[in-house]
Amino acid sequence: MAKKKAKIKQNPTPSKTVKFLENPEQILDSHISWHFNLMDQAPDSPWTSLPKHLNRYADKINAYEKQTIAEIFHENQQYNHAVPVGRLVPRAQTRLNTLKIKVDALYRLRFGGKHRLWGILKGNIFQILWCDPQHQVCLSEKKHT
Repeated sequence: MAKKKAKIKQNPTPSKTVKFLENPEQILDSHISWHFNLMDQAPDSPWTSLPKHLNRYADKINAYEKQTIAEIFHENQQYNHAVPVGRLVPRAQTRLNTLKIKVDALYRLRFGGKHRLWGILKGNIFQILWCDPQHQVCLSEKKHT
């Protein structure tokens, strides 16, 4: 039986591109910036948007702005870190699909107690997605958290 040979009509173009041209060390030494363009403010959103809680979180946001990315996400890694999308509760994963957000992980910032701020980190820019005052986006494996 003769094997068929695949025909190539054109050479494929490389699909991977560099997202950030900055030196990673420069990003770690830079201060966090906020973007609100992805904030989920739909009435049917299971999590509230930041403006509803801005007065409560203003001091914490201001404190984070004085820290570098390295201080926030490396020195305080137990509180602020990336969480793979697969570890989020199913409702959060469904909401990301509804919003057409395709990422491997979301980043969370701890605002004390159960309060968390969720978003996407690109360089030193934290794109705010959800405000999670009840710690419901990703259930903790630790007791009483």
